Amino acid sequence: MECFIEASKQFPDCEPEDMFTLTMFFHTYDVLWKRKCEHYARYGITQGRFMMLILLMDDKNVCEKNRKFPARTPAGLADLAQISRASVTGLLDSLEKDGFVRRKPDPDDRRMVSIHLTARGKAFMDEFLPPHFKMMNKLMSGLDKNEQETLVVLLNKLIAKVNADVGDEKQANLKVNLKTYD
Repeated sequence: MECFIEASKQFPDCEPEDMFTLTMFFHTYDVLWKRKCEHYARYGITQGRFMMLILLMDDKNVCEKNRKFPARTPAGLADLAQISRASVTGLLDSLEKDGFVRRKPDPDDRRMVSIHLTARGKAFMDEFLPPHFKMMNKLMSGLDKNEQETLVVLLNKLIAKVNADVGDEKQANLKVNLKTYD
């Protein structure tokens, strides 16, 4: 905190409390992210691969040898995960290579392909999820349920403000750009 107080003497826009709080927020994120990545590494997956597998465990069911497994399109997975289609393609390639997913052409539209969780992918998730949930619970065990609820409220408030500011910046840029054409 002291370094931010000193910085504020030289830079009037430096609000020490804001800088300290944001630094603590990012540090906390880094610590949590590192622990989560270590957990994924023990199982030989990444955050992206996990995201694809968890998304495939939900939604429409498609039968495979009398068992039901979810299926989605690559574009739908990209939209749900909020990542590029190219990233999804790379993730699906690696998951298919490991036998966790299978691509199937759409019988009605050969241009379309659906992604199916295989029995091996389902078995992996059945093994992975219990320790994953246990690890996630442990990460949050420093806060009681009321503190967790408060944290979620505060994070949503922060997200709303950031999104509103981004919208204001886009509007400001639009106005500036429009003025250049006058």
